Amino acid sequence: MGKSRGIRIGGPRAAALGFALMALLAAGAEAQSPSPSTTAACAGSPVAAQREQACAALLKGALPSKDAALTHYFHGFALRDLKQDDAALAEFSEAGKLDPDFWQAQWVRAELMMQRRYYEKAAAAWDQVIARNPSLAGLYLRRGEALDSEGRRAEAVGDFTKAIELARPKDPIAVFYVDRAASYEVDRQFEKALADYGEAINRDGHFARAYFGRGRVEFLRGDMGAAGADFTRALEANPADYYPLLWLFLAQSHSDGRDAAVELRRRASQLDLANWPGPIIRVLLGELAPKQVEPPSQPQAWTDAERKAGSACELSFYLGELRLVKGERAGAVALFKTSLDSGIREYIEYAAAAYELDRAAQ
Repeated sequence: MGKSRGIRIGGPRAAALGFALMALLAAGAEAQSPSPSTTAACAGSPVAAQREQACAALLKGALPSKDAALTHYFHGFALRDLKQDDAALAEFSEAGKLDPDFWQAQWVRAELMMQRRYYEKAAAAWDQVIARNPSLAGLYLRRGEALDSEGRRAEAVGDFTKAIELARPKDPIAVFYVDRAASYEVDRQFEKALADYGEAINRDGHFARAYFGRGRVEFLRGDMGAAGADFTRALEANPADYYPLLWLFLAQSHSDGRDAAVELRRRASQLDLANWPGPIIRVLLGELAPKQVEPPSQPQAWTDAERKAGSACELSFYLGELRLVKGERAGAVALFKTSLDSGIREYIEYAAAAYELDRAAQ
């Protein structure tokens, strides 16, 4: 479900607003600047290192508070581009302190915290942005995603519901329904999840994430035929997302393992399996040993350890499902436990592994 990697609880978390929006906010902030020389020095160069040096030099001098806030803001962008995320967060925070009306600084700070998995702090930052923009539905979506990633389901659902209520005609309301559905899914409120995924499909009949999410719920409920049909629809709507193919293979394996392998190989022949989660597909096809899987380079803001844990969470879940198909319950349980040991709670595979463990214990 993710553009970068992994199946996040509510989909690709940066898709709703993300760092592309930061550039727009930066442009808006530049227009507000009372000192053109300040923004020209900090935001004019396409080279991040040059921008960082220019901003740092300006900050050594005496600047009016609003100019100083804007300089810290652009310094944060330069540091972010240089992959110095924690330093960038400190600059965005300082910008907000120097100019309490500069809510854009809190906005980008919240986005970067989401990227870095600082979800509790991100939710608090979204509080400040929402206080200044209480009618923007997308902000409730983003705060809900932060809360959801923290496991605070009821609060997350409240924010997704608020986003739906505030949605304007041009807002991606189908996305709002899908995020609420995903929260219900992880909370095992399957009927509510199916209703919201269905509503998202009613709003946008080509929305791959909605078909994919509904298919996952059907899979967990044991309806492999319906699940397979929805995974197929998801693949038709978005062939670039390989994750529905993994789940289609699992659904078909539970029905007819031989046909599942043939279908997976046929579809995989048309894909670039160097792209994540292509290596997992290769493992399922027997072309690659699990220990040979290298963690991907995405998400960039994650640490190497987090990316390694995320890939282990995913791979262990899919291999665990195959063990269930083969009747190897003990092996499946061990693999599902490995998924949970990863600590990557944002991933649907983590939640699904927890569900399978609880079901195995009954």
